[in-house]
Amino acid sequence: MLTSLSQWVGLFHVTRIERLKDEIRFFTGTCGVVDQWGLVFRPAPPTGASGKERLRPLSGNWYHLYDVF
Repeated sequence: MLTSLSQWVGLFHVTRIERLKDEIRFFTGTCGVVDQWGLVFRPAPPTGASGKERLRPLSGNWYHLYDVF
């Protein structure tokens, strides 16, 4: 499920939300033309790298996402 919006969610300006099978992604910005970043909530830690995206643990089940095109 993909939701395009542009609004504040707490302290973050969210431009898009993706709800996947086991996580929710809150996109908060872009870098260059197509790279994007944001926050990810996952009930379990990621099992490995997925393509060119990078997940860095923040706290608990929250991760920083950097998705490189």
